[in-house]
Amino acid sequence: MPEQGTKDIVFYGPGEHDAGEILLSSGQTLYLAEGAVVYGRVKAAFANNVTIRGRGMLCGSREIHDFDRRPCLIRMHDCRNIHIEGVIFRDSPAWTMNLGNCDSVFIDNVKEVSWMRNSDGVDLCNVRHARIKDCFMRNYDDNISLKTYGAPHIKDANLYDIRMEYCTVWADCGHNLLVGPESHPDLSMSDIDFSHIQVLESRENCYPWKGSLAVMVSDEGTFHDISFIFSPFSV
Repeated sequence: MPEQGTKDIVFYGPGEHDAGEILLSSGQTLYLAEGAVVYGRVKAAFANNVTIRGRGMLCGSREIHDFDRRPCLIRMHDCRNIHIEGVIFRDSPAWTMNLGNCDSVFIDNVKEVSWMRNSDGVDLCNVRHARIKDCFMRNYDDNISLKTYGAPHIKDANLYDIRMEYCTVWADCGHNLLVGPESHPDLSMSDIDFSHIQVLESRENCYPWKGSLAVMVSDEGTFHDISFIFSPFSV
């Protein structure tokens, strides 16, 4: 565990903290120590080598939960080499992790519990080279959702090389694993692999969101090389 005051470490020790918006820049690590409950949200833009880790909790319960202002717990765009490990995420007002146009994303051993409408677990938008493993996700909406949007400034806006493995998921509404449907007609989603996933619950009964997993090519775009392998304990 890093010591408080260490260079490039944003440190929260045991206890409750009203952090508000936490801005991270290149080379910085946000560390939530065991016993820390941090009320706030995290943002990063055009940053490299950004890390969020620890055994504490990032909580959105003191954020506004309505349709006019619903911040994500984590929002990063145009970043490279993102590491998120060990932290508990609770009560996100919107998408728990919103990652847009990011390259090399590693999410390991995180826990999520959120119950607000649209509180997706992980949304990867125009992301390349992502690894998600050993996580528990219970969210009201999709636990993972892959998307591509039109973004003129992005040189490589396709989504590819996405791996999610050994995770346990529970969706109260929406899909547990969703590829699409937000897909730009000129972009592609490819080389996507979900393996050894345990599905505890999938409660949505409304068409077209019914089901544990889906590939929804409803907004055009190109989809190929997508695989799903479930744990024998999935239901």
